[in-house]
Amino acid sequence: MYPRLFLAVLPALLSVVVPSLAIPVQTSDSLSVEARSFELSSDSQAILARDVADEISLFEREDVESDVFARAFDEEMLFPRAKKAKLSAADAKIRKDAMRTKVAHNQANNVVKKAHLQAEAAKLTKPYGKPRKLKYVKEITKKGKEHIVSGYRAESRAKDHRLPKQPKTPKPNFAKGEHKTNAKAVNSQAAASARRAERKANGRAKYGDAKAIHEQTLKHGNMPARKDQYHVPGVGVLKGKQVRQGAFNLALHEGKGGKYPVTFRNDEQGPADARHKPLPHMVGSGKEYPIQKGGYHPGDEHLGPVRGIYQDNARGADGKHAGYNLQGVISHDVTRDKSHPGYNDHIAIPRTPAPPKPKA
Repeated sequence: MYPRLFLAVLPALLSVVVPSLAIPVQTSDSLSVEARSFELSSDSQAILARDVADEISLFEREDVESDVFARAFDEEMLFPRAKKAKLSAADAKIRKDAMRTKVAHNQANNVVKKAHLQAEAAKLTKPYGKPRKLKYVKEITKKGKEHIVSGYRAESRAKDHRLPKQPKTPKPNFAKGEHKTNAKAVNSQAAASARRAERKANGRAKYGDAKAIHEQTLKHGNMPARKDQYHVPGVGVLKGKQVRQGAFNLALHEGKGGKYPVTFRNDEQGPADARHKPLPHMVGSGKEYPIQKGGYHPGDEHLGPVRGIYQDNARGADGKHAGYNLQGVISHDVTRDKSHPGYNDHIAIPRTPAPPKPKA
């Protein structure tokens, strides 16, 4: 396809593939002359090319050709670069002056073009555009009277350049406390309010029942006075007020599925030769409820070791709850170490009557 190119690189190919031919590879200066002097007939070229192709493999031929062509391209034998002619000082000055003249001519044309565009833009009308610095506009009414209209859009509206301003939609009047919501939100809020009211009503009813039971407990429940004291080892002094409050909370939270009250079985405890019950006078099991300062409510984390033990009073003929009977106050001795054999034993806390008031 390229016979002249093939002849130019043929000596290099033959020197690599067939060293016995000893065809020298010329330098870049004498390669073109040597290639022209080394001429073969077409038949000889075909035979030589076939022999060379049979001697070397495909990969070797690719490596040789790529190396030879790369070297020929680097030495500018295939595509010689055109050398720039160096201008004289006089020619360079003429060229520079011509460039300056062209730039000045273009700048002058741009100035004329800009002035023409500005003149055309000034002729354009803006029917809706008004300067914002205009604060007041005079308007003539149908009766011929002149009055002042405020706003930079008023003049355009007066000249019917745009549609007249639409009146504002009147807002609905809501009574005090009402809210502007949709029907779905109103119904949802009404249902939530009804549930809240029902819970409050049930809570008030439950509180009323607990209060009635507690009144019976105070009358027939062996309850301490409010200022009676219970000296608990490792805890301090609890007053009868906390015991009475525990009885009320027992009536309020019983049957609600909470952790307390729980059953107190009053099992025997102590060493094998001295087994005893924490409350020897109590028959059967009772109800255990925590006693602490401030009163226990479900969810409290720090209950303390003190518990009040209560039993139901016998119901009357009407079947109503007759309150609770306090059987005693018990606690664990927190001063004992975990290795103590009686660490988990319950001890009964005796009641100490309230000290008499000092005489004035």
